[in-house]
Amino acid sequence: MTKKINVKQEKKVKAKYKLPDKYILTLSTIEPRKNIEGLLKAFRKLKNETNLPHKLLIVGQKNEKIFAKVKQFNQENNAVIFTGFIAEKDKPYIYHLADVFVYPSFFEGFGLPLVEAMQTGCPVITSNLSSMPEIVGNAARLINPHSANAIKEGIKKVLEDANYRQQLQQAGIRRSQNFSWEKCAKETLQIISEP
Repeated sequence: MTKKINVKQEKKVKAKYKLPDKYILTLSTIEPRKNIEGLLKAFRKLKNETNLPHKLLIVGQKNEKIFAKVKQFNQENNAVIFTGFIAEKDKPYIYHLADVFVYPSFFEGFGLPLVEAMQTGCPVITSNLSSMPEIVGNAARLINPHSANAIKEGIKKVLEDANYRQQLQQAGIRRSQNFSWEKCAKETLQIISEP
């Protein structure tokens, strides 16, 4: 079921976390398999090649190695923003305010943030590896996470092509309806009840 967005609360969340007007979002633990470094490289290329006003918002605890990459890429002048911990109740608003959610992970068992983003109508870009294609179906832009250029081109396409972005938003909302805790519980019960 699609998350309903309370506009008044959304404004409070935007102010609470000092969110920029336009941003590319990633939300995950900061560890190598999440490929934040690849996303930073893609973002640097994007900023060098376009006039897009977007910031990169990284939701997750600030990691010194990743922050060192931000400095190395000369992106510490507020082009890349680390929010640190965010409250669970605020997550739908942060997804909804984003122009695109990028999840370039190398491996996931499931990838709950993909479903969360799709529920809010946020267009999704994710890896063509592991469980990600199965989760998103045709409701996201699939990219090769080993290629910063592929990540960059995916972001550029979604941000610059309004029709494509709208298609992903609508497809994501529809796709997210395939996932619920109730459905998961019923399917699990059915499996364990079989002789």
